[in-house]
Amino acid sequence: MQPTAAWPQRKRCTTWSAMIAVIATLMATTASANPSADLRGSSESLDPSSGKPAGAIAADFQPRTSAALTLQGEVVETGCFVIGNRLGPRHRQCAIASSRAGQDLGIVDAATGILYVEIRDQEQPATPSRLLPHIARQVEVRAQVVSAGSLQGITINRVRELD
Repeated sequence: MQPTAAWPQRKRCTTWSAMIAVIATLMATTASANPSADLRGSSESLDPSSGKPAGAIAADFQPRTSAALTLQGEVVETGCFVIGNRLGPRHRQCAIASSRAGQDLGIVDAATGILYVEIRDQEQPATPSRLLPHIARQVEVRAQVVSAGSLQGITINRVRELD
């Protein structure tokens, strides 16, 4: 896809909050390029997956933080895990390379099978993922869950590798 005024040069998003900002920017860009576009939603513009007016979807992406919790599970590189259920020691080197290239890491909770994506605050100085040394290994993580819509992310307080 070639960059246009309505679709700026694509940049890799490394956090959910960055993706939300990109969506909001694209909605604003579309509105300014086409002032007659109704981005608030109407009976004609419903999101097929939620049935909600298209403009109401952005309102669902207000981040909410829960109390701290402890998760146990495997550290995975999210792209390969979501696309092809690739995990475990056989996928470790690929996951490390993908992570170093910018792909997010997460934990697949052993109890529920839910993938929690690691989120790092973009307003803080850049730091490497606390999960990187533990890719394809079982860990226990103490974290805060941050959710926006149906997305589940975690901000990590502590990581401990399990034997």
